[in-house]
Amino acid sequence: MFAPNTYIHQRYLIVRTIEGTVYEALDMPNRTNVALKQIALGGTTDPGIAQQFERTAQVLLALRHPGLPAVLAAFAEGDSAFIVSECIAGTHGTALPGLGQPHTVGQVLGWADQLLDTLEYLHQQAVPLIHGGIKPQNLALALDGQLKLLDLGPGPLRAQPPVARPGSPGMGSSLQFMPPEQVQGAALDQRSDLYALAATLYYLLTGELPALAGKRVNARLRGQPDPQRPAHEINPQVPPALGEVLSQALALDAEQRPASAAALRQALAHAGGGLLVESQVATWVALPGPPPSATTATAAPLAPTQPIGIAIPAMAGPPAPTPTARPNWLLPAIISTIGFILLFIVLALIVLRRMGAGPDPLAIQLITSVPAPTSQGADLPGTQGQPTTPAIEPTAPIATTEAEPIAAVPPQVSAIEPASAQVGAQPLTLSIRGTNLDQIRTARLLAEAGPPLELTVVAADDTQATLTIAGLSAPLNGEVMYALELNGEAIDAPPLALRDFIGRRQASGILPEYAYTKRVASDAVGAYTAMRAEPDAASQPIGQLRNSDELDILRDEVAGWYQVRVHRSADPAQVGSTGWIERWLIDNQDVPPQPTAVPTPAALVFVGKVYSAPTDAAVQCGSAFASSIFGSVEDTRGRGIAGARLRVTSADGRNTYTVATGKGGVYNVPGLGCTRWTVRLLSVPNAPGGVTANRVAVTNLNGGKFTAAEVRFKLQP
Repeated sequence: MFAPNTYIHQRYLIVRTIEGTVYEALDMPNRTNVALKQIALGGTTDPGIAQQFERTAQVLLALRHPGLPAVLAAFAEGDSAFIVSECIAGTHGTALPGLGQPHTVGQVLGWADQLLDTLEYLHQQAVPLIHGGIKPQNLALALDGQLKLLDLGPGPLRAQPPVARPGSPGMGSSLQFMPPEQVQGAALDQRSDLYALAATLYYLLTGELPALAGKRVNARLRGQPDPQRPAHEINPQVPPALGEVLSQALALDAEQRPASAAALRQALAHAGGGLLVESQVATWVALPGPPPSATTATAAPLAPTQPIGIAIPAMAGPPAPTPTARPNWLLPAIISTIGFILLFIVLALIVLRRMGAGPDPLAIQLITSVPAPTSQGADLPGTQGQPTTPAIEPTAPIATTEAEPIAAVPPQVSAIEPASAQVGAQPLTLSIRGTNLDQIRTARLLAEAGPPLELTVVAADDTQATLTIAGLSAPLNGEVMYALELNGEAIDAPPLALRDFIGRRQASGILPEYAYTKRVASDAVGAYTAMRAEPDAASQPIGQLRNSDELDILRDEVAGWYQVRVHRSADPAQVGSTGWIERWLIDNQDVPPQPTAVPTPAALVFVGKVYSAPTDAAVQCGSAFASSIFGSVEDTRGRGIAGARLRVTSADGRNTYTVATGKGGVYNVPGLGCTRWTVRLLSVPNAPGGVTANRVAVTNLNGGKFTAAEVRFKLQP
């Protein structure tokens, strides 16, 4: 995760985190706000992954649709890939308003039409593009009213299913909107996007989160009713036909969902095609003919519907009741009496269920077993000519369906594994052991402060069960102890510790003797070091750490570094500060070694001499250049040293000869003229400290036609 004011690709300045690994950033050269999505490549060296990203990036860059933010650039840096797109925020648009409250049917259908048009465009690409993350948090309204589908990225690069991150309050996590195949990490197709879209529309229409796919699958495996209630049962303003279309799109089996975005779009249009608006009041009428099957990929065109704004003619009401001599209070009294009797029966059944006599569904069956009022029933006294409710015989048996009995012995838990967990990766999986665990219906984690955490029962038998935590309703800060609740009752079981850190450690490597590393300094209090803003010793220092400070390890995936938060310190001002620190300063292991002084080798000392008799100074220089300087380079025992380098230079500096000694350590520089020459020993092999030697001067060399001078350098003992 990148902190604000971090530069990416030497161009994009992070402004804030939008969600997860999606950031709002400033494109510095253009001074425009962009959305920057990071995709972790996992440090892979597989060239196929990079090629796949390049191909997918080319596809994203070519997308042009009003329902999608324009993709502006794509690049890879380090072990991550990045997608740069138009930022629908601030002056360009806003998130959907009123989330958590039911929206009008007409408004939601308008948004659904735009979203399905966008999905048709994505799914009809040469290689169909699957969004894989449709949810309310990924929708935004542009200023022109166009609904934008955000967070489109290269889904094929995902090595694992998307992580279910906590959403905004009231919107749950992304897991709430995932189809079961995505939760299980299976392959996705177009129908996976349709499930997520239907879950999003369900939330917008009802204001309630759809049931978790894992919870629904578990209910089906147990032979229990689907916990996903139809939308029209929650919000009466939703037409039943529309609720049925959404329920079909939310089918757990992908084969039972609409086959394409076009099919779902047509089914929604038919289910909502009778919306007539008059004075801001929406009224629904049924269209003639049966609705088209949403499972067909193509369907016949819809018949033209009535235009919006046409009023519905008033329906003729029932005839006015004929006054009679009988009292008009009799019918209401009878109906009220029946209602009180039914209410009493329901309350009694609820009390019995609390005592272990039977489940709540019996009360529902009792109510639904009573015949509905009709206008064809027998007339009650004093109601001739009026629609009446059929009388219920007091002695008539009430039809019920035998319900599954609830175990008399509640679940008992002896162990929870793990006993503590770090919430950086979600969903979390818990394994519990005990007895009667197959009786678990609902599970929650409760803390002294903060909202409860809902658990999903993945699998359970008599002695063990597997539960998952889909996400946190609020972020943790430190460590929180949770108690387990099963079927609405607190369980006597070991508490579970959830924390936002990997572990706690005391700093033990901040010692004054490590000052040579340039990481530790000392003041009047003692030795200290500085945390860093990034895992780089050259980055900005943040706060101070001292030995014995207690630290929360937040991240450890960067080699040689920890990201830490100060949990306890002698300096209260440091508590809560967060930064990066090299691991050896915490663990006192693998400390950088102290450099040792390496002695400088002494130079070898040679002495050079002219060993031939000097030329007679009175002799004039001849015209032939046949003179030479020769000699040798020897060790202390007089043995020649091959490979030594010498330089012979004329007095005026115009002529220079560099030679090396051959076998036996001898050298020869022929063809020298009448002038003064200087001979210098430059180097000898295998002398780390180099050589020191005097310079030898040769004068009046060419006194005769074949005059020569011998210069020898000998190593001193």
